[in-house]
Amino acid sequence: MSQEFENQIRESVLNDKIILFWKKYRLSILICLIFIVLTFLAYFSYEAFNKKKNSQELYEYSIAIEKLKNKDLTGSTKILKKLIHSNNDSIVLLSLNQLLITSINSKEEMIEYINTVLAKNNLRKENIDLIKLKKAIVVFDIENENVINELLDTKNKNSFFVKIQKSLINDFLNSKNKTK
Repeated sequence: MSQEFENQIRESVLNDKIILFWKKYRLSILICLIFIVLTFLAYFSYEAFNKKKNSQELYEYSIAIEKLKNKDLTGSTKILKKLIHSNNDSIVLLSLNQLLITSINSKEEMIEYINTVLAKNNLRKENIDLIKLKKAIVVFDIENENVINELLDTKNKNSFFVKIQKSLINDFLNSKNKTK
């Protein structure tokens, strides 16, 4: 009987401590729980927004490609110029490639598009290296050795394009030696 009585007292004391703890920290606990729930909601809302935005940009890209197929160069170029300012690297690269293809006869336009994309600071390093490689190919016959070396940073051994960069520099130097 004393054991039962002690258990009831412990249970009562524990219940009183829990109730006292809840009364004392109720506001802090509720604020923390609300903060956690709102954080999850904000994260998933942000992800949903980005997914919708990326879907919209992909849809616009497909419209631009359809316009290209229908020989509507001005309409597709307008859309693609807008898309090279996207935050989605894939959309930027796809749009840039299409713009370069459509302006293949105008090196000035090609260089302008490439410079526009390179001016963005939010591209991944390997994408920047790829775009610089494309620019080096575009300006291959009109620039000097210093510009080509600056575009093709062969000292960076972590680049995905080291072999291509070295080969391009060798071709550049060979072509310049032949013209002398």
